[in-house]
Amino acid sequence: MNARRVIPAVLLVPLLMSCREEAPLTGPPDPIVLEEATVEASSVAFDHFVADASVHEWTNSYLLALLSHYMYKSTIGVTEDDAFLAGFGERLGPLRLHTFRLVHHPLSHTQAVVAENDDALLIAFRGTEADDPTLVFDLYVDLAGTLINGIHDGFQASSRRVLDLIVAQIEAAPGKKVWITGHSLGGAVATVTAHLLATEKAINVQGV
Repeated sequence: MNARRVIPAVLLVPLLMSCREEAPLTGPPDPIVLEEATVEASSVAFDHFVADASVHEWTNSYLLALLSHYMYKSTIGVTEDDAFLAGFGERLGPLRLHTFRLVHHPLSHTQAVVAENDDALLIAFRGTEADDPTLVFDLYVDLAGTLINGIHDGFQASSRRVLDLIVAQIEAAPGKKVWITGHSLGGAVATVTAHLLATEKAINVQGV
């Protein structure tokens, strides 16, 4: 393990409390959607994605894991959001995905990429970037342990920050099956988002 990334426990609590005081989970700014990037597809990987699957499909699992893998700027090899979205599209577009949009809430640092193929709308949430300056905030989200209606409040707050934008993306792709994925913190936010879409927005999520 890289020793520079280890945060002593005695320092962690005041860091998290400071983060909570200076950047609360309520209030502005509003979430944003970056300009979309459209990439011409040349091969067929996501042609094998089973958009209407009602049972486990190994192909879907692999492709959703691939989306989650590329949700990290460190994987793409960039630091800026614009460069990340372009790099994401360059890697996934040739696999028969198109129309990539990055949903980002700058206060809570919740990030998701929305991508499409002919049959499905795929939403991938980012986990924690180890070298990102938002690491401490992500740790706060992970460790905020209060349950609200049975749901972890840190994960729920992150999801709610971008929920309306996610709904707008889904409504802009009528008839497409909705799939949501993510790794680590992103996986937790993906699961909560699917629950909120179903229970509060009457939007069916085909799979998570």
